[in-house]
Amino acid sequence: MSHRRGSVGGHRVGPAAPRRGPGRLAAAYRRPDRGDIDALLAARGEEHGLLRRGGLAFFYPGRATAVLNVTHIEAPLDPVLASQAQFDGRDQADTVIALLRAEFPKAFGRARVRA
Repeated sequence: MSHRRGSVGGHRVGPAAPRRGPGRLAAAYRRPDRGDIDALLAARGEEHGLLRRGGLAFFYPGRATAVLNVTHIEAPLDPVLASQAQFDGRDQADTVIALLRAEFPKAFGRARVRA
């Protein structure tokens, strides 16, 4: 079995978009660069009720899949509180995905949460 390798950060999520300008993609048509998600959460996270002001995205090369670390929940030892924290985390994930869909529609337009 052969594996294709590309340059670091050279893979896109979703269909390729037309290029604009000197070899660059418009912001809404490309996968976010390193730091774009951090900047977005820092700028707009509070207005959306998010606890975390930064985040990471790991894109799988050649696949329309990414792993995001963009939420924060407490980890209580009480089982009832732990269940409530899980619901709060899911609400945060849904909010972050909605924000990413609006900001990066080509990369995250069809994104869904899988946990």
